[in-house]
Amino acid sequence: MATTIPETRPEQTDDEPERLPDATALHDRMPEWFRTPPVLTAFVTLIGLVYCLLSYHALTITDLWGHLAYGRIILATGQIPATEPLMPLAAGMKFTDSAWLSQVIGAAMYDNWGAPGIQFLYAASITFCLGMLAWMAWRNSRGPWLTLLAVLAYCASTWHHLGIMRPQLAGMVCFLLVFARLTTRKPSRVDWFLLPAVFALWANLHGSFPAGLLLLGVYTVGRAVDGFRRTGQLRFVFRDARFRRLFVLTELCTAAVLLNPYGLGLFAAVREISGNPNFSALPEWGPLDVTMLHGQVMAGVCLLLALAFRSSPRRISAAEGLSLAVFGLLSLWSSRMVVWWAPLAAVSLAAHAAASWRKRQHLPLVRQPLPASSTWTVVSLGIVWIAFGFTPFGQTLLHGPEENFQERYDVFTPVGAVEWLKQNPPQGQIFNTYEWGDYLLWAGPENAQVFVASHAHLVPREVWLDYLQIVSIQADWEENLERYGVNTMFLDKARRSSLIAWLRRSEDWKLEYEDNMSAIYSRVDPIL
Repeated sequence: MATTIPETRPEQTDDEPERLPDATALHDRMPEWFRTPPVLTAFVTLIGLVYCLLSYHALTITDLWGHLAYGRIILATGQIPATEPLMPLAAGMKFTDSAWLSQVIGAAMYDNWGAPGIQFLYAASITFCLGMLAWMAWRNSRGPWLTLLAVLAYCASTWHHLGIMRPQLAGMVCFLLVFARLTTRKPSRVDWFLLPAVFALWANLHGSFPAGLLLLGVYTVGRAVDGFRRTGQLRFVFRDARFRRLFVLTELCTAAVLLNPYGLGLFAAVREISGNPNFSALPEWGPLDVTMLHGQVMAGVCLLLALAFRSSPRRISAAEGLSLAVFGLLSLWSSRMVVWWAPLAAVSLAAHAAASWRKRQHLPLVRQPLPASSTWTVVSLGIVWIAFGFTPFGQTLLHGPEENFQERYDVFTPVGAVEWLKQNPPQGQIFNTYEWGDYLLWAGPENAQVFVASHAHLVPREVWLDYLQIVSIQADWEENLERYGVNTMFLDKARRSSLIAWLRRSEDWKLEYEDNMSAIYSRVDPIL
């Protein structure tokens, strides 16, 4: 008779280690979209460090203060002024405010969180641009060093503009968003809503939206050129689904731009502003040449691009070549346009340099994806939070606003002189340095009669020419001061030392205030 002996497990002794569950089973349960490679953590750390540094960037003495002053008026009145509201000599000039939304956001941030709020907007805008650029460069090169090269090329080409806090940064964010969607390998249905929404927002944030429409148009034409070059027949171009998609997207985005307070008139206003003759006296609106440092950097990037194109087995699409050529020529026409050329050049440089390197090393052109882990995603999110918490804005949100904002101002900001003017309000017209007009509008005495500010396109041509004549001490400049009824001269020593020296010798003017950077003179016998 057979008997079954039940199987018994041996009792676990203290000498045997306890078996732990496999940790990889937990890791594998995370969704694929949540996993990232370790190289992402490295770039998040680097860009997070940049964000922290930029968050401590002092508020510069630029048109920032003028934009905040306009935003303050819009918030106070609930409407956009129809004519210039701040400069008496420009009263009645048509005021088309293409950056009204940026101004309102900036003024609201300053009212609620002070200088750290503006520093946050500045740092977040540049960090977003660098992050988007790094992602596009990585997507096309799959190499960390070439991605870093692309980011450095972009920063070197645009450093002159990245250092200025102004609404143009919002336009740069929108431009990189559009560029990223145009260069994606897999078009998404989301683009039908995302891109028109970006352009509708862009048209209210800054007047640079034509750069985005131009990029869309260039990519549409480039797709048509590639199709015709491939088939030799125009009818096949219109059968190309990608071409039709780009064409319709361009139409939708152009229509979305009309969602602004001025409608179709915004196009004409932007054209008039960019062609205003007053800007001819300002270097940043002039042509780009190799005598400028950023012109030399652009020439160096072009040389690297030429070398990469020469040795790259990767095909140069018509859209890529046309966009580089069109925006490159625009940069030569006006140095401010280099901010739109730089991201195109940086991404192309990374892509073709990677292809050249892999060809030289006899490696496959398509690199296998790196192993990804959700652990690196969690680490990256932690770094983002740490970077945010160590900034002035993060500390303001966590611990409340600071009392003294002035220590976050640029050292060239005439805080002391403007404070003296507030305590001793001048009578009549003020003649001020152009560069200080915006801060005087923002922080100066109420209803101060500022002569000019950085929105030079709003200044009547005659007033602008008279301003240039006075600061240059040209013929009849004293008569012009009398004609405008100027009783107070607010000047900076660095740029207007000759004019200050003349006032010091004159018996008609007396020194009222002086510090290491500014001087304020008033008439002995004021003009009533």
